[in-house]
Amino acid sequence: MENQSRIEELLAESLRKSDRLSDQIGGLRSDVNDLKSDVNDLKSDFNDLKSDVNDLKSDVHDLKLDVHDLKLDVHDLKSDVNDLKSDVNDLKSDVNDLKSDVKDMKGEMIKLNLIAAENSRSILKLADHVERIDRLEKAVFKK
Repeated sequence: MENQSRIEELLAESLRKSDRLSDQIGGLRSDVNDLKSDVNDLKSDFNDLKSDVNDLKSDVHDLKLDVHDLKLDVHDLKSDVNDLKSDVNDLKSDVNDLKSDVKDMKGEMIKLNLIAAENSRSILKLADHVERIDRLEKAVFKK
């Protein structure tokens, strides 16, 4: 009987330990399920972040292309500005040449005006002579 009692005690203890292990296994299962849920949430977060990173990579690539295009545009604009500066300098030279030509023309205009004035006086003198001749002719032909 002593063995039976000892066996019963061992069985009772085994059952208690089995119940505790069962409780612990249940707790571990709950923990594992919680961990699985956390891992799934992390996977979802990771996938979202991965998608965001890929989108950002694409945006950065596009921005790099835009920056490259802008650099080319700036280079072209600098070249255009230099060309325009050269054109402005040429225009300044042309304007100075034109100013000199205008000054020369003014001098020629003054000379022409003087000649025109002399011609006008000569024409007036001729007109006077013509008028006198007309009067003389009238006087001569009246007779």
